[in-house]
Amino acid sequence: MNKIDHYSIGARIRKQRELLKLSREQLATELDVTSKFISDIELGQKGMSIKTLIALSKVLSIPTDFILFGVNPTSATSPEDKIYLTSANPIADSDKLSFITNYIAENFEPKEK
Repeated sequence: MNKIDHYSIGARIRKQRELLKLSREQLATELDVTSKFISDIELGQKGMSIKTLIALSKVLSIPTDFILFGVNPTSATSPEDKIYLTSANPIADSDKLSFITNYIAENFEPKEK
């Protein structure tokens, strides 16, 4: 069995937390843990329970498979290659949506009826 890569797991958690503009303290409050525990997880110094993993998945809006392995089982591409529209900032979501809309308009032809 492969060894668990706590460092990579922590890096993915930190990246998504920062994308959502959550502080460690805010995430800790949501999970009912200490900010030191969140820091230890993000630095790869500690693991977490299944209960905490599931709660993280919900709060960060990412699948547990992505947290653990860096891949989304429902997609052939890694979630790191996708643009997420999950943010606590509606203006940032609007900017992302505008970018996606422009990208689609510039790179895809509409289907003929």
